[in-house]
Amino acid sequence: SYNTTAVHIPTDIYEGSTIILNELNWTAALDEVFKKNWENDPSLLWQVFGSATGLARYFPASPWVDTRSTPNKIDLYDVRRRPCDYIVTNMFKLCSNYAILHRSGSVSGLTLKLIRTSVSEMLETLSDDDFVNIVSFNNSAKSVACFENLVQANVRNKKILKEAVQKITANGTTDYKIGFKEAFNQLSSMNVTRANCNKIIMLFTDGGEDRASEIFEEYNPDKNVRIFTFSVGLHNYDKTPIQWMACNNKGYYYEIPSIGAIRINTQEYLDVLGRPMVKEDKKAKNVQWTNIYVDALVRQMFYI
Repeated sequence: SYNTTAVHIPTDIYEGSTIILNELNWTAALDEVFKKNWENDPSLLWQVFGSATGLARYFPASPWVDTRSTPNKIDLYDVRRRPCDYIVTNMFKLCSNYAILHRSGSVSGLTLKLIRTSVSEMLETLSDDDFVNIVSFNNSAKSVACFENLVQANVRNKKILKEAVQKITANGTTDYKIGFKEAFNQLSSMNVTRANCNKIIMLFTDGGEDRASEIFEEYNPDKNVRIFTFSVGLHNYDKTPIQWMACNNKGYYYEIPSIGAIRINTQEYLDVLGRPMVKEDKKAKNVQWTNIYVDALVRQMFYI
């Protein structure tokens, strides 16, 4: 309907909270703004306002349909996590993101399902300016897809990686050193060099006893690559080693005990990466234009 807007609220946000109700109230004024914009420029297909709380108000109004074939059939859309988000693009430059997935026999069942979904959601935080690859490991390491090196995080490549992650099976024993060694080797072989880029490695695991300290001493003595670790599932394994990996390599440690914790914990690393920009001078805060927004839900062009 071109007479009004529609609203989408993330699944894990309580619709009746005071904050959401207040935002519904004051953003209602956008109805007239969006209609005037469309009247002035009929070529506008969509207009979207996204708030920091996750509320999205879009025009023209239409029923919300998530066409993504997610394995869990859960509405995981969150406007705060779209690749076009100016916060993701302008607060910092991610550039290189490498995920390593623990696939030994201990992560079977629900834990493996949570890892698959978490990695798929993490991919949604990346834009065309970033490069990514995913490797699974037990006592050996291999790329989950056909990519032997980091690739551009565009819609096509992310789709290939998501589909490949869903096919991972759990077996064998665990050797963190093998997984991290493969990740560092691929990051070091990347021939795309840009200023002020962040290089990060994300570890998704159920926990373990090895800190792989010798690998970090050899490949990351200057802490140029930041390590983010995710303890996935409900278990009694010692979390201290993977906490140490993150804290000792300028990263952060997160826990994903259930499906409801996936979205918030796979996007908070963006806040950690954005912290240094607060202290930068004005030259680091110049306005940058994002790429044209190609929405992942319907694979068609949107104009905001």
